[in-house]
Amino acid sequence: MNTGNPVRYVVNFGTGKAGLSTIGFVLKDFERTTETVTELKPGSGVYGVTIDGIVTPSYILWDTGDTPVIYGVEDINVPLCDHVFQSVNLGQSRSGLATVGATIAGIRMVVPELLPGSGIYGGVFTPPWGYRGPIIWDSGETVGIVYAVGSINLHYELFSQFKTSTYIVKKVVDSVTKIELQGVAETNEDGDTPHLLVYNGGYLLIESGGRVNLR
Repeated sequence: MNTGNPVRYVVNFGTGKAGLSTIGFVLKDFERTTETVTELKPGSGVYGVTIDGIVTPSYILWDTGDTPVIYGVEDINVPLCDHVFQSVNLGQSRSGLATVGATIAGIRMVVPELLPGSGIYGGVFTPPWGYRGPIIWDSGETVGIVYAVGSINLHYELFSQFKTSTYIVKKVVDSVTKIELQGVAETNEDGDTPHLLVYNGGYLLIESGGRVNLR
């Protein structure tokens, strides 16, 4: 799917990994690929790829594809979605654990390793509505347990959309009981009528100015 909103994802493997043609990545539920990956500055070891069409929480897991292999990960989240993807890199020395957990709002959940041997763990979470707070990771080991922390800041409002842009803003679920358009002109300066549409999969497409609230 092309949403018209491509995003650039980057990873820094350091100058020791500069000039590689083996850099690849895995997206959630997809196979590894090296397609369209480029080194952003020759000799830097910084690589990037542009991806469009991600409409659910996901991740991009990078690897150098050489020996010794190095991994990197970035969470991909959708604005206004009530689910989030969160991951942690505990290092390859802690790969293969079945005890890694993530604690959000006092609730601990065991999470899987995203790629065997990577030491990177994560999953999709549904925090309390509008949650803004920490996610605390632990390796779950009885001896030498390791902790890490991240932040989750969920927002459920969309402000001042540009008249020519289309946004996938939220999957429609039972908890959305009210949709408000505030300060939306009947026509924009080009004479187009702003609109709110629902299309396959139950996502909202908004093309408008003003403010949009989903409750």
